[in-house]
Amino acid sequence: MTRQAGVRQKRPVTWRTWLGRLAPWVVTAVAITVILRKYPLEQIVAEMAKGDTLLMLPLALGLTFSILVLVAYWDYLCINGFLGRPRYSDCLRGKAGMSILQTLGYGFAHGGYAVWIARLTGATIGETAGVALYITASDLCALSTVATVTIWFGSAEVPRALELIPPIIAGWLYVSVLLGPFQLFGGKLPMVFQPWARLSRTRQLANILGRVFNISLSVAGTWVAAETFGLGIPLDVMGTYLPLILFVGSLPINVAGFGPVQGAWLLFEPWASGAAILAFEFLWHLMIGGGFVLRGLPFIRRVVTEIAEGRAQANR
Repeated sequence: MTRQAGVRQKRPVTWRTWLGRLAPWVVTAVAITVILRKYPLEQIVAEMAKGDTLLMLPLALGLTFSILVLVAYWDYLCINGFLGRPRYSDCLRGKAGMSILQTLGYGFAHGGYAVWIARLTGATIGETAGVALYITASDLCALSTVATVTIWFGSAEVPRALELIPPIIAGWLYVSVLLGPFQLFGGKLPMVFQPWARLSRTRQLANILGRVFNISLSVAGTWVAAETFGLGIPLDVMGTYLPLILFVGSLPINVAGFGPVQGAWLLFEPWASGAAILAFEFLWHLMIGGGFVLRGLPFIRRVVTEIAEGRAQANR
């Protein structure tokens, strides 16, 4: 019996499927349990009451909204340059609407954004995967660039591996940007790698440097918030470790922003107590998440409609 057009055949649920679904929950539960055994919840709550949170909320909202306006343009450079569509206003709407999923994790928001791109533009699976991979690589390059600069020129002592890994990652990605437009493989690269070949160097470098500015803005905003709360973390130290924390937080081993990422925040422990750091991280995470929701609410209905209409069009 043949399948009807437009009807997907369900894949059997195997133990590997269940392992993939449960692994983030298990890792998160273990990480939070270990952390709370060392830093009891009552200590963290007590530190929340001690911190000055009055200016943190407007700072978080201002940061999330300003970064949205900027990152939507960097995405526009990538998506429009590769696919020839959509407009900046479309990217702003799609990024804002899907950013609600950021409260669940980077992977959820990025995956939802990729689906929206495919439905709105009619891009193929290969094209969508290519632009999604390119945006992810651009974020990673920006994180690595900021970390490299602060490690080399800052005062924070870091493990030898951290001195080497960020510049290696950034260097490799910059080389890909510089060599890609030469199309050394004669256009035979898989579609998923075509953005590096099709986008101009000017557009690619503008995209990466724009994201470097975004990361720098996030570092500065988080540092100001930490200072407001009462943590004495130097700015160069924040710039060294926050990119690593953001990277750990983007991995699919955290659930709704909780898990190993809290352990990564404890890298700041030499400059503040662990309980105070965790108290600040929870409040800052909550406020930033609130910003994601507020900036996405005006657009989410239309974005979901665009996805549904694109799916219906694709199934005709």
